[in-house]
Amino acid sequence: GEARGAALLGVTAIHESGLGPHSSSTVARYLALHEIDYHLSCDGEKAYIDMTYSSSHPDAARRAFEVLHLLLGRTEVDAKALKRAQRAHRVEYEAGARTLEGAA
Repeated sequence: GEARGAALLGVTAIHESGLGPHSSSTVARYLALHEIDYHLSCDGEKAYIDMTYSSSHPDAARRAFEVLHLLLGRTEVDAKALKRAQRAHRVEYEAGARTLEGAA
């Protein structure tokens, strides 16, 4: 219901807000450079963080855990990221509603 929607919106906004003092574009470049990836998701009761990194890089595990540390300890939601997430979820919801109307 409403709480699940709020949690999903929050997770999306966190993902687009960057990490700690670093912008989302800086984080994206860092992740690409060091072959690290993470995905945030949630269901009605739990939030999930999936993180992968290349084992061919000697410092990959340390770098991945530094990213995780920033994600868990220094997360702030940027107001613009929250607005983007709201718009994206609204568009997705409206597209789903139109699909259901067309199927009826």
